[in-house]
Amino acid sequence: MTTPFSMNMKHLLLVFALFLSGCDLLGSDEDSFSKAGTVLVANGGNFSDQNGYITSIDLSEGSVTHHADLGGFLQGVVSLDDTFFALVNTFSEGRVDVLNGDVLSLEQQFTPVLAPRYAAQSGGVLYVTNFVWEQPGFVTPITLATGEIGPSIQVGMTPEGIANVADKMIVANAGSLGSGSVLSVFLPGEIESRSVDIGCDGPRDLFVISDTELAVVCTGKTVYNDEWTQVLEQTMGEVVFFDARSESVTGRVSLSQQASSTNGTQTGYYSKDTKEVFITLSSSEEIVVVSTEQRSVSSVIQVPETDGLIGLSGIAYDAGRDQLIIGRFPTSSGGSFPDFTSAGTVQLMNRAGIVYDSYVAGASISSITLR
Repeated sequence: MTTPFSMNMKHLLLVFALFLSGCDLLGSDEDSFSKAGTVLVANGGNFSDQNGYITSIDLSEGSVTHHADLGGFLQGVVSLDDTFFALVNTFSEGRVDVLNGDVLSLEQQFTPVLAPRYAAQSGGVLYVTNFVWEQPGFVTPITLATGEIGPSIQVGMTPEGIANVADKMIVANAGSLGSGSVLSVFLPGEIESRSVDIGCDGPRDLFVISDTELAVVCTGKTVYNDEWTQVLEQTMGEVVFFDARSESVTGRVSLSQQASSTNGTQTGYYSKDTKEVFITLSSSEEIVVVSTEQRSVSSVIQVPETDGLIGLSGIAYDAGRDQLIIGRFPTSSGGSFPDFTSAGTVQLMNRAGIVYDSYVAGASISSITLR
């Protein structure tokens, strides 16, 4: 005999079962995101040894390949339209190596490029930022089809990131120890730039978050006395949202510390899938996650202490696996500071700060790119 009570219970159990199964049927957010196949680690190498190279890590197989010595300090690897550009600095001059996307073999080489820092593309032209000691830096335009190097475009002090957004080229001028506060703006094909002050210290990394807008990671600045023995002033990092059409600031997010990396290179990574910027705070070994939709800090992830490792240098986020990929330096045998000559380590970590895998890379990790 079926009573109204038993019928109601069956109905409730059925609804509950459908609710539970619905979680799997609908899938989690990361199920809709593509998984990265390979991690490309730019190992800067010891500058005096000029021994930078790329390490590739196959995430599916867990295999590691150390590629050929590039004969210079590897500033970073930039991925643009399925082509990889290795930015190399040597004692005499810099260069840009164009690498095959599958096996990372050399396809082209552009030189001379004084001291490349980062690159962005517009049409068939690659624009490369260059550092000049105690002088304003410049951007080198390179026609990819012919290798022709065009007239330099002067920008600000210590140019770092560059981006193509709203049909404009935008350059972040960090300045010495974060003393800069301006972006340089020019149109593709122009040979002169103009400056836009965005009111933050040390604009460094630029991330295109829409057709017209950038997220700018500013490191913060440090001011020393003339003897370099005392810190006179120090400001914290910041993320500034910049509208490239109106060339105006549309929002700010303050950081609790300076944005930094052990190697003085890449400090952030932008995930288009989750619309988040992941920023390294190397001194405290933390990762700050900034939501570009909410315009706020969504979380702070503490990287767990690991024997023999120190600092943070290079970061990426694989949305398909919901995992962070971070670069670590070995601790020097002489004390609690980084060793720039020995092999670094790449760690895979979840958002709870749990490291579940690691791989040996090369010396002085500069940046991490996903393929």
